[in-house]
Parts: sequence; structure tokens; C-alpha cells
Amino acid sequence: MDREDGDRTKSRHEAGPSSNLEAVASGTQRSLTESQELFRALTLYSGDILSLLDGDGRLLYNSPATERINGFTPDELANIDTFEMIHPEDRAHVREVFAKVLAAPGQVHTVQYRYRTKNGAWLWMEAVASNQLHNPDVRGVVANSRDVSERLRVEDERARMQDQLLHVQKLESLGVLAGGVAHDFNNLLTVMLGEASLLKRNESPSVTEAGRRIYDAAERAAELTQLLLAYAGKGRLSVEVTCLATLVRDMQPLLQITAGRQNQLSVEFEAGATLIEADPRQLRQVVLNLVQNAGESAQARVRICLSVRAQQIEPPGLTECTIGNPLAPGSYVVLEVSDDGDGMTGEARQRIFDPFFSTKQTGRGLGLAAVSGIVNSHRAGLTLHTNAPGGTCFRIYFPCAAPASAHEQTPEPREVQLRGTALVVDDDREAARTTCRLLEALGMTAVTAASGQEALELCDRYDIELVVLDMVMPEMDGAETFSRIREQAPAVPVLLYSGYDDEIAAECVQQPKTAFLHKPFTPDQLQDRIVSLTQKRQNPR
Repeated sequence: MDREDGDRTKSRHEAGPSSNLEAVASGTQRSLTESQELFRALTLYSGDILSLLDGDGRLLYNSPATERINGFTPDELANIDTFEMIHPEDRAHVREVFAKVLAAPGQVHTVQYRYRTKNGAWLWMEAVASNQLHNPDVRGVVANSRDVSERLRVEDERARMQDQLLHVQKLESLGVLAGGVAHDFNNLLTVMLGEASLLKRNESPSVTEAGRRIYDAAERAAELTQLLLAYAGKGRLSVEVTCLATLVRDMQPLLQITAGRQNQLSVEFEAGATLIEADPRQLRQVVLNLVQNAGESAQARVRICLSVRAQQIEPPGLTECTIGNPLAPGSYVVLEVSDDGDGMTGEARQRIFDPFFSTKQTGRGLGLAAVSGIVNSHRAGLTLHTNAPGGTCFRIYFPCAAPASAHEQTPEPREVQLRGTALVVDDDREAARTTCRLLEALGMTAVTAASGQEALELCDRYDIELVVLDMVMPEMDGAETFSRIREQAPAVPVLLYSGYDDEIAAECVQQPKTAFLHKPFTPDQLQDRIVSLTQKRQNPR
């Protein structure tokens, strides 16, 4: 080894321990700096807020993300009691979860709450917290918080759409049920009403009284069927321009009784500018049901306020309707029924329009279910405001209608004597028989057919002046039978009738000399429809 190599070796040996320590220290410092930079980057660019709290919930540290999310800088929140920033309605729940965090070091707990922003608004936050007070490197409760407002909004919207889908499915199921019930039940009621009306013409007072009582009971049964159909959106409408204020005014004596003797009812309405296109019979049902519901809203005396007024809805319209679709800007007539009763719980509000749901007596509650169907069928909207306790307010918005012109007014019907042979086509033999008896009481001769094919054969055999045709029949249904009769006898007037599905008849009634009558019907309704259809007014009685 030469002298130069020996000097270098000696130099390394002399500087060895000190140089190694400096290298280690330099590496540690560099690693610490890199860790600090990484932590700073993670907290700066994280979408969540990283917080450190003491055991009392006081904020010891907040990452920079807090300014982007809620507007406060980390310094502004330093040493703040975080519970003071939480919505009062959520505060107790968050304290409860925080107590669980303190009681279980190291375990993770999650909680959602509303947190106040710097501009005073509320954000929905979700925090994941762990108690690290026992950890000497932390000595605090670590919380990771994020803004979940948009996520909850999407979840609420999804839940709302799911509820709407379930409601539509329920309506469809009920519609099928209502259709089957209405078809069979209305055939029975056709017999009951028809035969009872014939009994009422009997000269014996006892028979006449029996006929009247049967007739009245059958009419009430028919109304129940219509309530079920109304809820399912299948109820029949006889739409005309109606003054809602006048209708309510004429109902006042009945409304006083419906509200309950112990309750106070006040009625306010505008005499003009409250015209709507609606079925007056169904409107009366709506008013009665809402007033009855208000009268039963508390055990104690209730004040009920009913009002009718015109209202202009400005853009963007009325978007949040409890029943019905969002309403476009425009002119509306508002029916409002409010009370100062006990209000409704959240569960009651969710189910108040379900058939037969009631907080009062088992088996009641069909009235408000029918209201929802009537509102939908009139293209109206219903809002519900209620709290428990705190009273309830229903508002129904009906689109305004133009005033009815003079030529649209229906003339008073006149009694007439009908002539000729009528063909009654109905697979329900009892309903067909009663319809024949009513036609004979009006002066016509009647023959019956139990099927479409039999009807075509009788049209060839008899000189038919009128066909009364049921729309729901097996094999050849009413629509096909109607088409075949029109081919065979195009000049014969046809009166279509049904206990349920008048939608099937919608296209048929567009043709000349065709009309529709809903089962069950009264003799007067049958006579008026035939007279209107045939345009014959022979032999006034």
C-alpha cells in the first residue's frame, strides 16, 4: 500500500462514526419532511374533513377541507364546541353517539347530522369517529366528516320514486279488483234499483214504501262502489262547468251536520270566479269527506274552516303535491279545509289516503281514499300540511274553467212514451230481464240476447228500433258485437252500458246514434238517454 492510499484509509477511519450519524439524521429528517408533506397534501386535497376533538367535543384541529365544505377556516373553528354547530334537532343524537365513541376506545362509530355553514345554511354531514384519547401519539377523538347532502337528496328522490311506483302498482291492483267488484256488483244493483223503482209505482202503500226503502239502500250501495272506483281512478265522470262556491253554499246545512254538533264550522267563499270543470256529485263527496275528517280530528271541540277562493299560481308552478301531478302556472280555484285538531303523526300522514286506513275506527277511512282518486281524475292537485299536535290543512287546486254558455245548458227532461222493439244484449240474465221490464214500462217491447252471436241472429229476425248492449261479455265482447251490429243494421241506435269499463266504449260512442249509460241506472236516466239517442218525443204524457 502506498502512502496516498494509507492516508485515505486513515481519513475514513477517523471520520467514520460521526459521518454515519449525520447520514442517518439527514435521512430521518428527509423522511419526516416527506411524511409531513404527504400529510399536508392528504389533508389539503382530501374531499373529507379530518378533525381532532377532545373528550368534551371541543375542536382541537380541522383540516383545510372545512373551508371548502362549510365556509369556515380551520382557525375560525379552533377550540369551538362542535355540538353548538349541529342542528338542534340532531344534537341529542350526536351526543349519544359521541358518548358511545368515548366508551369504546378504538372502535369506529358513524353518525349523520346537519351542520351549520358560515352563511347560515345547513349541510347534511356524515362523520366516522374513533376514540384515540388513549393513544399518546394522538390524544384525541379522530373524526372523518363528509358532505352527504347530495347523496341523501338522491336517496330521497329514489325512495320517492319507489313510493310512487308502489302507489301506481297498488292502484293498478285495486283497479283490477274494483273492476271485477263493480262489474258484478253493479249488475246486481241494476236489478235492485230497477225492480225497486217498479215497486214504487205499485198502488199498495206498503209495497210502495218497501220499494222506496230498497231503492234508497241500493243507491247508497252504488255510491260505495263508486268510492272504490274513484280511489282506483276508474270512477265515471259527468263533467260540467260548476261554480264551486255555489256548490259549497248549497251544502252548508248538510256540512254543519257532518262536521259534528260539538264542533264549530265556518265557511268562506268568493261568489264569483270559482268556475271549474268537474263532476258535481264527486265534488260534494270530496267536501263532505274532508269536513267529516276534520270533525273527527280530536276528542275535544274542533274549529273547522272551509273556504273557496280563486288563486293565481306563479312560475314555476306548484311542484310538491301530496296527491296529483305538479301544477303548471295559471288560474286555479282552491278548496281549503283546515282544523285545529290533533294533527297527524308521520305514519298517519303516509297512510291517510290508503283505503280503510283510519286512526279512529277499524274499517273506516274509505272517504279520503276516494278523495285522492277524485283529485287525480279531475287533473287537480292536493297539498297536505299537518303536525302532531298542530292541526291539519287540506288544499285542493282545481284548474279554472270558462263560463258555460247559454246553449250548453241542459233543458228540463220531459216524460215521453217510447215505441218499437228494443234488443237487450247482456250475459247477466237478471240484469237483462230488469232492463227489459224498465223498457216495457216506458212503452217498448223488449227481447233479450245472452251473447253477441245471439244478438246478431235476433237483429235478422225482428224489426229492432233500439239495441241496449252490455260492453263486458265473454267470447264476443261488446265492442265486437257493436261493430257487427253496425255492419248489419247501420241505422239502428245503440245504447252501450256497463257496470265498470266505459273506456271500452270510448271509441264506439264517437259514432252516430250511439250513447253510453253506466250501471246501475235509474228509470229516468234510461229514459233520458234513449230519448236523447233516438231523438223521438212521441205521445207526451
